[in-house]
Amino acid sequence: MRKVTFLHFVTALILLSSCSDTPKKDPETSAWKDYPEYTAELNSSIEQDPENAGLYMERARLMFEKGDDSLAYLDARKAVSLKPENPLYQYLLGNLAFENNEIAEAQTALREAIRLDPRYKEAWLRLAKIQFDLRDYEAANKTLENMSRELPEQEQAYFLFGLIKREIGDTASAIRNFKEAVKLNNDYFDAYMQLGLVLGARLDPLGIEYLDNAVRIDSNSTEALYARGKLYQDLGKFRAAVADYDHITRIRDDYAPAYYNVGWINFKVGQYEAAIGYFNEAILADDTYADAYYMRGLSYQAFGNNTEAQRNYEACLKVNPNHKLAAEMLALVKEGQK
Repeated sequence: MRKVTFLHFVTALILLSSCSDTPKKDPETSAWKDYPEYTAELNSSIEQDPENAGLYMERARLMFEKGDDSLAYLDARKAVSLKPENPLYQYLLGNLAFENNEIAEAQTALREAIRLDPRYKEAWLRLAKIQFDLRDYEAANKTLENMSRELPEQEQAYFLFGLIKREIGDTASAIRNFKEAVKLNNDYFDAYMQLGLVLGARLDPLGIEYLDNAVRIDSNSTEALYARGKLYQDLGKFRAAVADYDHITRIRDDYAPAYYNVGWINFKVGQYEAAIGYFNEAILADDTYADAYYMRGLSYQAFGNNTEAQRNYEACLKVNPNHKLAAEMLALVKEGQK
């Protein structure tokens, strides 16, 4: 089940006003035995005031926070049936419908929220993000274009434009859009990350500057530190790369790729014993790390220890029988022992 940030859900509920008519029992909501114990007070309130849409949305919020998404979704639908003209309710239904894999209903509710309030930024962005996740890039792009006419210069819109352009292979447009996003918001972590990754894939040193900004915003982000370390590594700046990888393993001692990459760097500069130590750490963190077994085998072979090399190539192939390089090196080791 897909999870989304629900800050807007909570914020919206603070703004909700409710009205009530003469209480009457609603057969759709009288089966309180179906609801969790923690909703007992709201259940009672709804039984007394079954036409109060705000109560259903409050119960939906509570259940969503507890992970009872299906019941929360039903309450959101009930609230919308009572107050379909409320864009907040439509937006919240759109989110909960998506949580419950009711994709068509989610999009319909979000479009209705936008129709009711054309300047409802969160509804525009949520609809575009759903379309992006569905890989309907044409629809997502159209949604963002329409949003930009109502709400120009939105950094989140530029960011999503950038993701779409990246996915369709228009790297230059992706970079332009990500740059517009950080121009509007100098602390836009995700946009800096995308710029660093896209430029890093080109081995463009400018990617380091954007990743520096990502680390500035979150100095303990293993994602940002790893991306910067890997770009330093790919650019041959091994000392800086190792510093970032060491920082990562101080934050998370089970971050296998960081140990592996330091091992690879040590292997690259001929420090085979140190390399083995780091590959050991990578395998301790993740005993299914096929490449770590392979590189540890190469390191042992560089020492002339073909027995350990063979053992590691075999371990690599046990984890990944299709590891072509390990199969080739194992054959060579065996041939040399004849």
